[in-house]
Amino acid sequence: MNLPAPPGPDYTDVHELVRCTGYTRQAVQAMAKREAWPHEATPAPAGRVRHWYPIAALPERLRFLVGYFRRNPFNLRREGHAVYAYMLSRREQIAKTDATIARLTDSRNQIAAELAAAGLSQ
Repeated sequence: MNLPAPPGPDYTDVHELVRCTGYTRQAVQAMAKREAWPHEATPAPAGRVRHWYPIAALPERLRFLVGYFRRNPFNLRREGHAVYAYMLSRREQIAKTDATIARLTDSRNQIAAELAAAGLSQ
């Protein structure tokens, strides 16, 4: 069966998203419709239309999973989800650390200003 070629390497279709995520075809199609993902339509066999989604326009989680599975096609789906979850937790840890550093810097600057106002600075 000759399937239509994608418009370019930066596009994906429902079938690849199903393989990457483990979601059903209907779930991926409903998500695309609900979130109004931009797409290009190409004719497919039996008078159907095949939708190609630009990877850059997909939600972050799907962009990550498509890229992960294109680089590692033999890994299990749950591994990709676990890697994404770890990436998010690291991002949250970094954000908390940045907030703590900002809070401590503000405190240090406030103490330095109070000491300078009292004439106790070096």
